[in-house]
This record gives sequence, structure tokens and C-alpha cells, in this order.
Amino acid sequence: MADPAPPPNAPKACLFHLGRHGGSPLAFRVLDSMDAPAGSAWDALVASASPFLQRPYLRAVEGGLPPGEAMRYATFHEGGRLVGVACFQRTRFQGRPLGERFQGGPVLSFLARNLRLAARPLDFQVLVCGNPMAAGEHGFHFDPAIEPRRAVEALLAALDVARRELEGTGAIDGVLIKDLDAASHPYGESLDRHAFAGLRPEPAMALRLDPSWDSFEAYLGCLASKYRVKARRAYAKSQALRARDLGPEDLLRFQDRWMELFDAVHRRAENRLGRPTFATFLNLRRTLGPEFILRGYFQEDALVGFLTGFVWEGVLEAHLVGLDYALNQELSIYPRLLCDYLDLAIARGCRELHYGRTASEIKSTLGAEPIEQVCYLRHRDCLPNQAARLIAPRLRPETGPLRRPFTQAWYGLHAQPALG
Repeated sequence: MADPAPPPNAPKACLFHLGRHGGSPLAFRVLDSMDAPAGSAWDALVASASPFLQRPYLRAVEGGLPPGEAMRYATFHEGGRLVGVACFQRTRFQGRPLGERFQGGPVLSFLARNLRLAARPLDFQVLVCGNPMAAGEHGFHFDPAIEPRRAVEALLAALDVARRELEGTGAIDGVLIKDLDAASHPYGESLDRHAFAGLRPEPAMALRLDPSWDSFEAYLGCLASKYRVKARRAYAKSQALRARDLGPEDLLRFQDRWMELFDAVHRRAENRLGRPTFATFLNLRRTLGPEFILRGYFQEDALVGFLTGFVWEGVLEAHLVGLDYALNQELSIYPRLLCDYLDLAIARGCRELHYGRTASEIKSTLGAEPIEQVCYLRHRDCLPNQAARLIAPRLRPETGPLRRPFTQAWYGLHAQPALG
């Protein structure tokens, strides 16, 4: 990604030293701007880590934050060498009441009721290590040579510094470390020892592309008959839609409609972590150029849907979408978006397509498979935190039945290792 020149004002930085578990100490800085010193070292460390840890992306998001939200960044050093980076965001978490999805015995149910957790919608301020707008491990990256326990100690110390600094504008109810691999993540055990509750969100959905798919038609040829018919039907119903890539001037023309379509999707989410502003979309378009996919869908001249995404290291990351639900059934807008993500991934030679969370059943009809992840939450107060640690294992994400849409012959030739 292109790296625009930094502004003349130097960022504030706090330097602390931490040495635990017998290793040499990691020093760290907490910064209030992405225009930080040692930017080239940051770029080199995260070069293939995540599109959401690249500095141009973070600058674009930082410039579009709504009132009350803020970002902080941490750099971790050993012997004068940069060995880790992290990004944190103060934002708002909203979700359905726990009582609607709680599965536990009478003691835990009593505890949930008396802490007023069961019936009350969730709404609190969190400091997130991760990307509120994307599923996956996008909040930090360490040199593989750094032992995980030392990395966690340094990460938590930096989070604590950022939390105390940001609480100057209001209390932060908890810290959330987002979307670590559920199967075998080296940080999970250390976070558990630090009294974090492990929460299982709805799994992210990802599709590994067959190298033989040189076109969308080649992909369709590998589907079992009923799923191939379903995909073709989605395209047939959406023939009235005209799709085109949009530039900054297009976005400005459709500003109000753009956010109306996005909010229609955003409000349906079971859990909502922050909300990007229109400035976020505009900044990403202006800053990242063609590396940021931004496509609008029109019925005649009316915008009725859009998709956004990134192609990074052979992976297409589906990002934010919007659509008009009043026209969705008639025009098959959402299935068309999902099919077009796949078409884009094939056209750009990707090996994987990351669809993100929600709508797991319909994504599985296209061949996507679940990636189980864990979010780690620690409340600032002891009693709610202990309750969260007791209740978290009894929370079950709601997912539809997953499908196996390819032919038996295709599955026989493509034994798939676990995604993640």
C-alpha cells in the first residue's frame, strides 16, 4: 500500500519496560497516532501479516472515527529491534441479552439474573485489540522468535497503559482481544491465566479456491446440481442489477444512501462492535486506491447494494457490505454479492476467500467452511468478570446447518486441511 508522507507534528509516546517469566524485558511504546517513528520497521514486520495492520489502512480508519472513539498503537522492542506491533480502539459494543442465548444450570442462571445480565441488552465501552469491522486476528503481530508468554505480558501491559490514558474521556468497561484461533493458539493459555473470559463468536466462513477454477463457470462445474442451480438462479434474479466500481466522487454523490444501506445490514447483527462512518469508506477509497475493492449495485440509477474488500497475500478479505432488504428477495442482492466476491477472488488469482461472519448457512452453500475463533474479554470489575468467566462456556453462537455443495467426486480429489 502506498505510504503517504506523515504530518509535521510528532506523536506522543509513552515508554515502559516489562520483564517477566525469566526472559529479557520487552520495551514498548504506546502511541496516539499512526504517524509514528520507525514506520519502515513497522512496515517490514507486518509486510505479510494482515491488511488491517498496514499503516495506510490504519490512518484511513483513524481519520474516520466517530465522536467518542479513539485509537492507540503499540510497538514492542527487544535490544533496540522492533519485534511486535498492536493496534487498539476504544469503541462501543452492543448485543442481544445473554438470556436469549444462555444455556446453563440453575446456579449460573441465578447469577446472571441477579447481575442483571440475562434480560438487559448488552451495551458498554470496550478497548479492542483487533479490528472491530473484520473477523480474524488483526490486532497484533509479533516476531515468531518472541515466546508467546512474553508477548502476552507485553501486550497486556500496553493495553493497560492505553486504557488508563483513554479513560480520561470516560470509563472503559472492559478489554477485548479479538478473534484468536480456537484450535491451537499459543496466547490462549496465558490470557486465561490473566482472568480473561473466552467467548466463542459465530465462526467466520472461508473458502479455499481450487487452482483449476480459472473462471466462475469452472467453479460452478464443480458444484452438485442443486447448488449449481441455486447459484445460477441468484445471477438470473439479479440481471436487473448493474455493478460498477466506484471512486471517491461516486461515493460523495451517494453518501446518505450509502450509509442507509450499510446501517440496514449493521442493525441486523447479533453483536455490533463499533460503527464505521462515511468518512471511513471515503478515506479507504482515497488512501488505498485499487487495493481497496469498492463496488456499487444499481437498479437503473438507484443504488441498492454495495460490497467492499481487500486482496492481500493471495487472500480476498470480504469487508463491509450494504443492501436494500426491501428489494433483496426480488433482486437476490445478497446472494449476488457473495457470488461476486468469489468471482473477484478467482479473477485475481486468490487461494482463499474470507467471507467473515454471519449468514454461515448461505455461505456454506457456496463451499465456505467455518473457522472457529475465540474472543478474550476481561471486565474492569472483579465480580462481573468472574461471572463472565463462568457464563462464557455456556454461551452458544447460533448458526444454521452447514452444507457440502461440491460433488462427491470433487471432495474425493480435494481432501481439505483445516482452514485458519
